[in-house]
Amino acid sequence: MTKRREPLNLKTFTSNANRLIAYQRRLRDLRTDHDLKEHHLASLLNISQRTYAGYELGEIRPTIEVLVTLAEFYDVSLYYILGLTSEKGSFNP
Repeated sequence: MTKRREPLNLKTFTSNANRLIAYQRRLRDLRTDHDLKEHHLASLLNISQRTYAGYELGEIRPTIEVLVTLAEFYDVSLYYILGLTSEKGSFNP
């Protein structure tokens, strides 16, 4: 038996939009809290600085591999990076 999905409503849409903002802000805040520049993270991820900037600006969506790498690097939960919790937790693969 499959679970029926509720139709998308304004409340759900607003919640998802807020999470996206939280996720962009979390990437920037984590980076600045660790006194890192965009090019440092870009080097860690083997991407260009412009691509990393695009993640923080919401122009480019990072892959799950990038998000997992960042969660591990910062030792925070993936839920925290995604804006699903306010508790940093720690990385737990």
